[in-house]
Amino acid sequence: MPSFREKWNSPLNQAALWGLPVALVASSVLWIVLGRPSFAVFLTLAVVAWGLAIPSLLVIRKLQK
Repeated sequence: MPSFREKWNSPLNQAALWGLPVALVASSVLWIVLGRPSFAVFLTLAVVAWGLAIPSLLVIRKLQK
């Protein structure tokens, strides 16, 4: 059974951790560009951006190896 450290350092966990700040910055910029419509729109943008960032970061990590 893998240790906690091995699970924590899995590519998916690392992509999710790095994808969160990327998603927050991207959604913040989009939210401001759209004229700050509502906080619900900001949260929706953040979730969508995070969902797009995770697979992108996994592909980048795979290409680096």
